[in-house]
Amino acid sequence: SVHANPSKATTALANRAAALGAHIFEGHEVKHVAEQNKGFHVITSKGSFQCGKLVIAAGAWAPAVGRQLGLDIPVVPVKGQMWATTPQPPGVIKRVIYAAESHSFWAQKCTTDYALGSPANVTHDAHTKQKLVRHVYGRQCRDGRIIFGGDRVVCDASDYKIDQDGIRLNQEHIAELLPVVKGLEVETTWSGIMPFSMDGKPHLGPVKCMQGVYVATGFSSSGFMLGPMAGVMLANTILGKHDDILASAEPCRPGPGGIRLLVASSARLPSKL
Repeated sequence: SVHANPSKATTALANRAAALGAHIFEGHEVKHVAEQNKGFHVITSKGSFQCGKLVIAAGAWAPAVGRQLGLDIPVVPVKGQMWATTPQPPGVIKRVIYAAESHSFWAQKCTTDYALGSPANVTHDAHTKQKLVRHVYGRQCRDGRIIFGGDRVVCDASDYKIDQDGIRLNQEHIAELLPVVKGLEVETTWSGIMPFSMDGKPHLGPVKCMQGVYVATGFSSSGFMLGPMAGVMLANTILGKHDDILASAEPCRPGPGGIRLLVASSARLPSKL
């Protein structure tokens, strides 16, 4: 199997983009976004920017940016947790492990509940936090460490706190599938916030109810895998080279997964979405 280090790969992509002329501003918290002079004005914690076209690619924080423009972006923050063992001999785990139990459950039972803010394909009930299904994925890294995770829990976008009971249950699940990892020392744990859409599909492309706005979010737990090509396809779309493959990721699609205007405006609403 083939895999990459997300941190190193992201840094490499950013460095390459900068070498090609992209301007990257880090540590800029977006304070205000508004339409202005047939374009957009963005105010951050460190400055302000003007642009003719605006791409909202803020992950689980995309809804907060969208609301400033009067857009309802139905993406929910979901916390995932991981744990890693101390370095082990090569070949303890030779492939990426991805359990089928959870996907079978999600195929039979939809976890989407728009009223409760519960997206598709989560492992816990959004309201009671009761576990609905076990989910697991992991691999052995080049340095010998074995990493695993699985939980997908609806949370506040600032909640990075580790649920130790969740880590323990995930370890027990892994030990059932791979007894070889039972008892191995856990060196570290971490968590991250992922943007889950209500219907399980990403939002990628132009927002048809607001000219000049594009989105790239809602990739659930597959952002690192889909992100690079999503960036290429979105850039092509902005340049007028739209790809029909993006139809399934249409941002303003019908149903609970589609982006809508928070306040209907005759000046903004197209004749047909």
